[in-house]
Amino acid sequence: VMALPETRLFEVMQKLRSKGGNRRRSTAPIRSEGAAAAAELPVNRSESNVLPEEKTLLRLMLKRGEPLIEFILGRMALNEFTDGPSREIASALMQMYEAEHVDRDAIVDGSFGSEAQRLAADVLVDSVEISENWQKRQNINVPQLNEDAFESASSAMVLLKLDRIDDVIEAQRRRIYDVSHEDEDVRSLQEELMHLMQLRRSIERREFLTGAGEGHEA
Repeated sequence: VMALPETRLFEVMQKLRSKGGNRRRSTAPIRSEGAAAAAELPVNRSESNVLPEEKTLLRLMLKRGEPLIEFILGRMALNEFTDGPSREIASALMQMYEAEHVDRDAIVDGSFGSEAQRLAADVLVDSVEISENWQKRQNINVPQLNEDAFESASSAMVLLKLDRIDDVIEAQRRRIYDVSHEDEDVRSLQEELMHLMQLRRSIERREFLTGAGEGHEA
């Protein structure tokens, strides 16, 4: 069983959800031990919602098998993948890994559903989509499959985690704005926002990777 890094982001997000924060797209917490039963928000299952960086992660796991599955899913929660075929592929790969029998063909041949089959066929094409988010984040390399696979995975994980936490930060700022117009005390909300910003900085510094797999060879 993969070792999963601890983080408080899950608890912060659960608190935001319990207060009724709205999201513009799927919010997925970074996984912590015992946090598997996360409440899900409804999202569109369309493949078009799958972010380029998560396509890179799926491609690496499908192409490279167990080493990359362990490296990626030991540092990402299933909920960080977009609900629908992306998460279904990640879940199938985790199940296979835990059963010690990774069979990419079972996904490609449709055994896990037609949506997962189509997405798997798409991500197995060796092309990297350059998103606007990647271009504006100057300190993060665009993941390339022809580079070190673990470095490509690390960059893609940082990008995906930043996308997820940026959504949470945006929702928190909207909540602070709404509550402030109701003449309510927003200090606790502002403290939560500061904590989210600290978590964001820790993601940028790749702290979720520390002591857990850096230095692998492709």
